[in-house]
Amino acid sequence: MLTGSADLLNVKGVGDSLAGRVETVEIMPLSQGELERREAPEDFVTWLTSGGAAGQFASLDPDAIFRGGLPEPAQRSGPRARRWFTSYVDRLAGHDARELAHGAYADRLRALLGRIAARGLAELVKANVARDLDVAESTAGAYLRLARDMRLVVELPAWNRPPRKRLARRPKVCLLDTGLAAALAGFAPAKAAQVGGREFYGALVEQFAALELAKQSGWSATPFGLHHFRDLDGLEVDLVLGTDQNTLIAIEVKATSTPAAKHWSNLAALRRRLAGREFIGVLLHTGSFAARVHDWLHVLPLTALWRHTP
Repeated sequence: MLTGSADLLNVKGVGDSLAGRVETVEIMPLSQGELERREAPEDFVTWLTSGGAAGQFASLDPDAIFRGGLPEPAQRSGPRARRWFTSYVDRLAGHDARELAHGAYADRLRALLGRIAARGLAELVKANVARDLDVAESTAGAYLRLARDMRLVVELPAWNRPPRKRLARRPKVCLLDTGLAAALAGFAPAKAAQVGGREFYGALVEQFAALELAKQSGWSATPFGLHHFRDLDGLEVDLVLGTDQNTLIAIEVKATSTPAAKHWSNLAALRRRLAGREFIGVLLHTGSFAARVHDWLHVLPLTALWRHTP
């Protein structure tokens, strides 16, 4: 077993693909089910496609987002966790990145991670990154590749099936952990309810949901791909999951405890556009209310992602 902070096959000097002799297992931060030591692995997509159920669910504890899933900081208090995150990034940028890039790029990696952290889960425009970091666009691309090789970022490709000319093509990008993102952005729980902080907290909540589903994709009994959707006419859906049964699951994530019809309007619009396709809509929110609306929409607390009954 080989473990490390980078993809072995992307390290310079490795000339053998090791085909047939190596199996890659992508290990992400701990899921909420793992942190709660639940006996059965959570599998939201299989539960949903099997019919789901309203059930009883607790409201989301904001601490889950600020704690994240990296094992060491998850066991620490707020200030000590933040010190761990700072030390973690400093050593990645100051040592690991320098080794992987043979001395290049390390000085700007921390700035790049901070910029990604401040945006939550969002489309990343390479030209804007280059301008913010005051580097050439090709150099910004090298920074992004380094962050990917070090497994510090997660990318959600744009969903474009069937292909249409007016669909956005850029992937959404975020850091691999919401605790790390909040720490690098200097965002504390008290700011979530303040003016100016609600928007970033909403971005963290969306990132949190996407990362939990990304973790579950590694063991789900129902294989699925994780994407986002945006067209150039203004229609946007946070997460789109395609299963091997050709079922499309569209998910909107809202940092509200009082869901209303306006929160699923984009889901309804996408469903009309894809008339004839098997379509499941999901509205995830931070409260405890759970219901089935019409014959296609599930309104569920975020905690249903890991506390559903297998």
